[in-house]
Amino acid sequence: MTENVTQLPVPIWAADVAATEDFGEPGSILIHAEPGRGKSRAALTIAKVRGFERVAVLDIDNGTEVLLNDPELRQKYAQGLITIIKIDKTKPDAFVKFHNYFWDIINNGKAYGFNAFIIDTADVAQEVAAEWYLANTMNDSGTALDSRAAWGKVSEWTSKMLWALQNHPTMLGITVNHTKVDEKEAKKTGVSTLKPKYAGSVKDTAAGIPSIVIYMTKETTEDGRTNIIADMGGDAGAISKQRYSSFLPNRLENFSMPLLYGLIRGEITLDASPAIPTIQTDIAAAAAQTQPTALAATA
Repeated sequence: MTENVTQLPVPIWAADVAATEDFGEPGSILIHAEPGRGKSRAALTIAKVRGFERVAVLDIDNGTEVLLNDPELRQKYAQGLITIIKIDKTKPDAFVKFHNYFWDIINNGKAYGFNAFIIDTADVAQEVAAEWYLANTMNDSGTALDSRAAWGKVSEWTSKMLWALQNHPTMLGITVNHTKVDEKEAKKTGVSTLKPKYAGSVKDTAAGIPSIVIYMTKETTEDGRTNIIADMGGDAGAISKQRYSSFLPNRLENFSMPLLYGLIRGEITLDASPAIPTIQTDIAAAAAQTQPTALAATA
């Protein structure tokens, strides 16, 4: 005798249920640090993590020379597994290129085969955007926007970019930022807080968007190696956060993306983690260069 099975209705939210294999992993990661702290190289180590075999890098700050410091990343670049799109921020078309390339990868990244998308450096892209909006955006009366109105447009543009990275269904987004001192807060409280460098109203909300915000520092070990330290709990007096307190400490030494994801996925523990190679200080003579494919301008 066949038992009748009641068919449950399909809820309107069924299409937005998180996939089991993706549950709990970051939507996006923000890394900020002062110049020379290894943030670009740390971001690029995502190419060494299972599931992120093809990486796109939108480089508007000449940060990808660090590829030459890492033989494994150089090999992946040579194999076409890392795609670097370089934009000269001094050229008049820098913002139009960045905007069009960014949204092309956001909209078509899965078709291109990308698993991760790195923006290097996000605050430099924002500065380029501000110049473009000041020069090219008119108000209703046909005159150029004043500085305050232009920065309002930039903040809106920046917020949309960060949310597109955080909410992308198939790609991890990583933004690399410089660090700045919150001077307003320092004057008010006497405490200097280090924040990801953004301007406009988005500066107060940008760090709330990514799943993880890392403030990076580095120190030289006794044997002369460079130890990259990732603060994810605000312990270094900087804006940082992480939503994985059951898996991650607030501070990681010898930081890399394989270490971060190994801990999140439960594949390694800090008590028995494999040795993570530190960054070598020798710098190769020349940087890898790529020429982006021309794209039609879009609004």
